Amino acid sequence: MRDNPGEPKLPKYWAHSDLRPTAAGTGQEHWQRLRTHLVEVGELAREFGFECSGRDDFARRAEAAGLLHDLGKYTDEFQKLLLGEVKRAPHSIYGAATAYWKSTGAGADVSFAIAGHHAGMPDSTTLKDRIKEAQAEAESLWPRAAQDSPELLACFASPDPLLARPQASPLQFEFQARMLLSCLVDADRTNTAEHAGNTVDCGERLQAGELLKRLLSRIQERAANVEDGAVKQARASVLADCLSSAAKNGKFFSLTVPTGGGKTLSSMAFALRRAEICSDIRRVIVVIPYLSIIEQNAAVYRDALQMDILEHHSAAFGADGADLGEYDNPTVRAARENWDAPIVVTTSVRFFETLFSNHPRDVRRLHNIARSVVILDEIQTLPRRYLHPTLSILEELGERWGVTFVFSTATQPAFEKPEDAGKTDMRWKPGKLTEIISDVPELFSQLRRVQTHWRSEPLSWEQVAEQLRGESQALVIVNTRAQARALGECLERTGRTVVHLSTNLCPAHRRRLLNEIRTALQADLPCLVVSTQLVEAGVDLDFPLVWRALGPLDSIAQAAGRSDREGRLTRQLGHPGGRLIVFQPVEKGMPQGAYKEGATLAETMFRAGVVDWESPEVIRAYFHRLYSDSGDVENIQGKRKCFKYQEVAAAVKWIEDDGLSVLVPYDAEAKRLIDEISFGGVTLDRFRRAQAYTVNLHGWESQRARAIGSVYELAKGVWACREGLYNERWGIEIEGRGGVI
Repeated sequence: MRDNPGEPKLPKYWAHSDLRPTAAGTGQEHWQRLRTHLVEVGELAREFGFECSGRDDFARRAEAAGLLHDLGKYTDEFQKLLLGEVKRAPHSIYGAATAYWKSTGAGADVSFAIAGHHAGMPDSTTLKDRIKEAQAEAESLWPRAAQDSPELLACFASPDPLLARPQASPLQFEFQARMLLSCLVDADRTNTAEHAGNTVDCGERLQAGELLKRLLSRIQERAANVEDGAVKQARASVLADCLSSAAKNGKFFSLTVPTGGGKTLSSMAFALRRAEICSDIRRVIVVIPYLSIIEQNAAVYRDALQMDILEHHSAAFGADGADLGEYDNPTVRAARENWDAPIVVTTSVRFFETLFSNHPRDVRRLHNIARSVVILDEIQTLPRRYLHPTLSILEELGERWGVTFVFSTATQPAFEKPEDAGKTDMRWKPGKLTEIISDVPELFSQLRRVQTHWRSEPLSWEQVAEQLRGESQALVIVNTRAQARALGECLERTGRTVVHLSTNLCPAHRRRLLNEIRTALQADLPCLVVSTQLVEAGVDLDFPLVWRALGPLDSIAQAAGRSDREGRLTRQLGHPGGRLIVFQPVEKGMPQGAYKEGATLAETMFRAGVVDWESPEVIRAYFHRLYSDSGDVENIQGKRKCFKYQEVAAAVKWIEDDGLSVLVPYDAEAKRLIDEISFGGVTLDRFRRAQAYTVNLHGWESQRARAIGSVYELAKGVWACREGLYNERWGIEIEGRGGVI
């Protein structure tokens, strides 16, 4: 934007300084005019607002947020800050105060967004106090701002102000403010990056029809390598149901398919076909609960779709490593911060952070969730304590922001409450969900490949080892890393070679072992594996025998999916050929909370004679019982209705234990990477490479490791394990030989 020669000469107000050298030396030649920044951010925010909502009224509010967000930069203090004359000049509250004061409260949602676009959205009481303190100065600042940037007048000009009073319930208003913050932050960061000389291209558009053709072709190629039989037929049936159901009405779909039924690619086929039918769908977002399989699934999609897939992991490498300064330094715009890509694969942590966080770095990507298809894989892992607020926000996204959800799992949780449910049951009423599979009971019957045996008497690790002495190929899944180590050592004492899998091993180590396991199984070589729950979802292992320590019923069902996965034994025998043995360890250690409650309920059902975990009715009964008292313990909904954004963000912790990500010297590449970071710091490339070589220590483990010097700080917030404390068999051992975390 250029000055109009006919306008009177006004003082120049700046939004951003820029120290790039020019022909005249380092001066203000590249500085960004404040008026230019406000108008351009307003235009971009309006564009984002309309794209995510399809509603002009919301787009206008987003534009107002952009026009007013940096109004506080008209203060003398901020202009002195740019000149280096002062060190601090808070500015966001003045735009927030103006939005509220001049609209007589109609712009409260815009006020929340503006107040939060740097430090995060405050609670309502905090915002009111700050607005009260800032209002007098905001009033005195307004004439200067309006004279320099007359475009600001449109926010309040009658008869059609941008900030007309919104019509929304408290929860709708609360979420609308989040969406406004998302549009504002993305527009602000994008404009700032462009001004600094960085090219910011819009993400590639979703070419749903072309991608669907590639996907179906790849599925056909994969199917050609599968033997004819029930599994192949079932996968074809699942795909056909996904393609035909994509045209159905509704925003909430369940995809209930037994393990091995082809959910990963068929759910993507549903999403792409729906996007082909509904032209307003902008992207597909796949949400996966486990870090151990996100890279594997992303690789499957890359192969099938023949395109780059945006991965956004939840593991933070060090205290500040997840974003590597990109948020504080907007001259580098990362697509993974705003999800501006046609296909996104992310973790549950990242996805639900976006919905509940008050931090602009997290909320920035929220507007790009709108008008998408979201596949929530292994949805049964949704934390029960957050069930009510999560279902509420998903409902808001589906009904007001154009999102289609697919709840994909073999063990479908009961998100719809029964007709006779009590008042404390806050789940959806019946009829909200549409099942994609035309005949779920028949599909489960068709894919029945495993016989379950329940060992009611507690067994020691020595007894389990003795039971497995004569088995050539078997997988044993236990509840904790310590149990995996203990059983592995018992089995080794019997003379067996054991493969150990747990999160004590870094991802690169686990991937190598999983490939070796698959090779051994395919070659019919002896293969005995002891693992934690990390193999229970998304890991395509196929054992004739699986032992599973007592755990939640859905975990037991997932474990069974590792037995006769491809149905070869079942075809040979003419009846279910896989074997699942559920046993109680004498050592009953297991994760506390919902995990232990689920295990207790599963034991109650087993002792009552209910062992048909393959029955969808049994799974539904299990979840009805588990969810019947799942209210809102943290009163998150109450906090949302009172616009307590900070309190909500603090209350919702998808990962309970704040641990420490440690870089381990697994192989030559890992050791070289440690040296590079030690001498050259963390770069984006090094961060990405480091993901394959990190192990997460829990809170008490990280405290112990730091106390005894087993880990050390490579760079700020980046930790590494010392040489000799990571080994091939057991992974990281912070106590050294003979001890394991």
